[in-house]
Amino acid sequence: MARDGMREPARVRYLRCVDAPLEGEVDPFYAFFVLDGRIMSVHRRFNLDLPGCSHTREKYRSSIVLTTYAASGTGIRPDGERVLFSGEDPRVVSDGRRAFILCRTFDASGQSPAEYRLAILPEGVEREIVPPPPLKGGKNWQPFLRDGRLFAVWSFAPLTVVEITHLGQMHAIHQRATELWLPAAHDRYTMLRGGSNAMVAGDTVVGLGHLTRCRDDHRPFCWVLDPSMQMTLSFSSTFFGLRAKGFNIVDPTSLFMFGDRLYLGLCCSEREWFYGQRFLNMLVELPCSDVGAL
Repeated sequence: MARDGMREPARVRYLRCVDAPLEGEVDPFYAFFVLDGRIMSVHRRFNLDLPGCSHTREKYRSSIVLTTYAASGTGIRPDGERVLFSGEDPRVVSDGRRAFILCRTFDASGQSPAEYRLAILPEGVEREIVPPPPLKGGKNWQPFLRDGRLFAVWSFAPLTVVEITHLGQMHAIHQRATELWLPAAHDRYTMLRGGSNAMVAGDTVVGLGHLTRCRDDHRPFCWVLDPSMQMTLSFSSTFFGLRAKGFNIVDPTSLFMFGDRLYLGLCCSEREWFYGQRFLNMLVELPCSDVGAL
């Protein structure tokens, strides 16, 4: 993989590829971050169940796992993990001293009123988030930090940015119609969807989302939100090499600085989840030291 216009190649610092059987356990969607000078991640651990038979007390379970890493040659290796709580598809943003984890909740009993959870490390504080009407939980929130406050891009169409307090209270700070409503045929939701966390670059916010053409086709894109809350998108051929290897779903999970380099986390699969297939998780060091270079 080499980023368009970059002279140096990107370098893979962590790679985990597994061929997961149906009804077996799988560990995808690693969202990497830095806390107290160490690279860590949160990811989803769940059982690949038959489509239509998931989300039942007997068959489906999904947990969020925290992993710490140690240096190993030119990359990193896991050196410890623990299960945090039940949940799905985590995103995390960190200022290096505190990390804020957002994830969909999963409650087999259906009794929890919350659709999202906020967890703060290293304190271990957990809060339930109940979005105020008319917002709904949904998925793929993209968190970012500005001046110590936690925000998230909640959707692209309408463009909605929310602020989330450390107590789990949430409110929209910006919402307007956009031209980004491109409904996918399979679920009638816009094809432009959230991906990684985002980063502040001067007076702009930069992140990566994914374009869902259909259930088995996710393509990353970069977005930039300017001070006037106008959003621009750009697509790159950078990820075509993964598609050539059979990974038709490529989801960006995380974006952060470590040392003087920018790092990108990716979760890839051959098709939509809940089928036996290969899952690939990667942490890639990009040859740039400024998120504005994306």
